[in-house]
Amino acid sequence: MGLTLDMSAKSIYWIVRNYEGSTLFRAEMAQELKYGQEIIPVKMSILQYPDMRGSLCYFDDHLLWLRDDSNAVIGDLTGRNLAILSGMSLTGLNAVTVMDNSLHSMPDGLQEQVIVIPDEITNTSLRVEGTYNSFNITWDPVHNINYGKIFYELKISHTDRKDIVVETTDSYWTYKDVEQVTPYSPLFVSVRSFTYWGGSPQVRLVLHSPPSTPSQPVNPRIFVLACTEVGCGVPSKAVLVNTGEESAVPRLLLSAQGILVMADCDKRENKTLSHTTGGHMIDVSYSFQENRVFWIDDNNQIMTVRLDTLQKNKMVNLNGTGLSIAVDWIGRFLYWSERSHQKGRAHIKSLDLNQAEKGNLIVSTILTRPATIYSLKIDPINRYS
Repeated sequence: MGLTLDMSAKSIYWIVRNYEGSTLFRAEMAQELKYGQEIIPVKMSILQYPDMRGSLCYFDDHLLWLRDDSNAVIGDLTGRNLAILSGMSLTGLNAVTVMDNSLHSMPDGLQEQVIVIPDEITNTSLRVEGTYNSFNITWDPVHNINYGKIFYELKISHTDRKDIVVETTDSYWTYKDVEQVTPYSPLFVSVRSFTYWGGSPQVRLVLHSPPSTPSQPVNPRIFVLACTEVGCGVPSKAVLVNTGEESAVPRLLLSAQGILVMADCDKRENKTLSHTTGGHMIDVSYSFQENRVFWIDDNNQIMTVRLDTLQKNKMVNLNGTGLSIAVDWIGRFLYWSERSHQKGRAHIKSLDLNQAEKGNLIVSTILTRPATIYSLKIDPINRYS
């Protein structure tokens, strides 16, 4: 029926009510016991007023609880020498508590505000240090707490192995079984700081294990020798190229059944950017300057994902049905077309990405047409010509 703490004596008191009556129990807090020692409750007394109905409070070596809807009972720590607190012109009571600053004592030696919730780890500090056969995952430690001990929870996900979850007090972790990790393979890393009272949000980043000397190129383009900071690999066969002709590495954005994939046709590699179960993608656009991909889904939402961290966010809820989307990478504007549900009209709207990154979502209507606008393209270079 009730539970309270005696912080000075490090004890717990509680009352159990059953068909035989109400019984007061006491036990020591776990911090007062030796490691592995069993907590043994002590029956203090069977209460004189068994019809207890409210919470239990400790105050100055006394216990206080509700007897009924208009009376409270106070007694000593054994549940005896009881007195009824009445005449307070209160009815319908269902809870009682004692307000006393001494019950909320500060930790020893601290007079200032206690800070026990750690800050979020800086995203840019998460890094890999070492060589391909011996390396650490390292981050900057958190220093904002002034009481208690700080811990770090590190999670590493692989594409072909079981996830690794580690708790440590150090701001680094030495990777075990490095012989099972291919040099420069992706490591999906998340880390957060926490104490016994709470923790910070997770920080997520895609890192890579340290590189080794590269293998011989199998699809050479303009290089004849591949090198890293560790050294150079076996040279490829000589290739004649015209340095005046440049071509970008082709990549495709593919969406199917809620999955967004970036495909590198040259390397024959696919990278999953987003996997959603709530809605299919209607149209997709991108900005290399923003390092982001944008899309409209059939839930009438505009979503975005970063190419480096794969962090996904919702940008805008549409008022109508989204049809097409485009990005002005010069002026940093997002444009889309949507069809109104009521009037059968189509609109082209825009979002200022410069203001959006400051938290100001400013959506403007550019034009309205009585016909559906299925496809939208933009030429930001010549928009004023």
